[in-house]
Amino acid sequence: VSTTGQGVSRLQEVIGECLAKGQAPLPPPAVPYRKLAASCFRGGPQKPGTFTRLADRLLLHPLWGWVFLGLLLYFGFYRFVGGIGAGYLVNSLDFFYLQFLQPMLGMLLAKFLAEEWFLALFLGEYGIFSMGLRYALTIVLPVITSFFLFFSLLEDSGYLPRLSYLLTKPLSLLGLNGKAVLPLTLGFGCGTMAVAVTRILDSRRERFLATFLLALGVPCSAQLGLMISLLSNIPGAFFSWALVVALTTLAAARLAHFLLPGSRQPLLMELPPLRCPRLEAIWRKTSARVVWYFQEVLPLFMGISLFLWLLELTGLLQGILRALKLHLSWLGLPEETALVLLTGFFKRDYGAAGLYSLYRQGALGAKELLVASVLLTLFLPCLAQLSLMLRERGLKETAAIVLLVSIIAFAVSFLVKTFLFI
Repeated sequence: VSTTGQGVSRLQEVIGECLAKGQAPLPPPAVPYRKLAASCFRGGPQKPGTFTRLADRLLLHPLWGWVFLGLLLYFGFYRFVGGIGAGYLVNSLDFFYLQFLQPMLGMLLAKFLAEEWFLALFLGEYGIFSMGLRYALTIVLPVITSFFLFFSLLEDSGYLPRLSYLLTKPLSLLGLNGKAVLPLTLGFGCGTMAVAVTRILDSRRERFLATFLLALGVPCSAQLGLMISLLSNIPGAFFSWALVVALTTLAAARLAHFLLPGSRQPLLMELPPLRCPRLEAIWRKTSARVVWYFQEVLPLFMGISLFLWLLELTGLLQGILRALKLHLSWLGLPEETALVLLTGFFKRDYGAAGLYSLYRQGALGAKELLVASVLLTLFLPCLAQLSLMLRERGLKETAAIVLLVSIIAFAVSFLVKTFLFI
């Protein structure tokens, strides 16, 4: 239910008058309680037995609420985002781009660009067309669009606040309350936006802890979809990856909850009424977020390709990759994985797309793919998310998060490589 300003004002007046007369804040029994309370709420009381009331009982039930959440995750994220978005759509668009669009662009550019080093800016290994535009349009865009569509459906139905209530006890294990489900859920869409949403949390301690978990174990939508698409083809790999990331996040959160001063804040949140999602609202939300993607993310992909081209041209890229290769050798990963980590720092879904291409080329086996997936998921957040962390948390807290995440990522990846067999 939602309070109205007029009803609240009237209730405050009655309580103030009673206190001024030395009486108890509540009026005597002669005053019609229900009439006074009804003026404070919009819509009136719900009739028991209605479909909305039954749906509320189901979604908030300690057993059936989790059953519904499991079905939602399976059919929504795994089958729709992972199967259709990261599977069918990615394969179809990538085939069309590589077979038709990129060769056509290459022929047009070859007529005007004679210098080979300049042509590499567009069609080289890290070229704007061969890498930046391809990753943005054929690999990331289908996944993030399907996720935005599914998330808008949940958002417009009123389910997300109920998800906060349902996850209050599990999130208490992480030192957070159910309100933290909003930034953590948004982190599966875009970690940068999720860091900004941590402002809704009540204490500095909870904002730091939520930012730390977003940087460590919450993959963005494009990265999650690509991981599902990659690992679902190998028996046990996807569940091993999910289990390792979940246990690592839980253990890190428990340790941080124990070490950080302060305590968890209680959850105070109203539940809006459930409603049937409107197609117009879903379309507007999804299209607005896709437009945001083209405006913000697509130029960033182009900029990353340009930056990598400059690093390769000056020889600095080889030096950075050599330093990364030294750390990757004891993880049993090929040298090409260093570029995946480097590009993943600029954009996490960019790195996931590189891992996707590396696997399709046959450079990674089943175990190497699992180790690389764990490392990329737990590794540093993308540059955009890191920039917002600096603005929201400050240099000291951001540096602490970066150091902790780096140590945890390499340590857990080494444990996976040593003890896990698939």
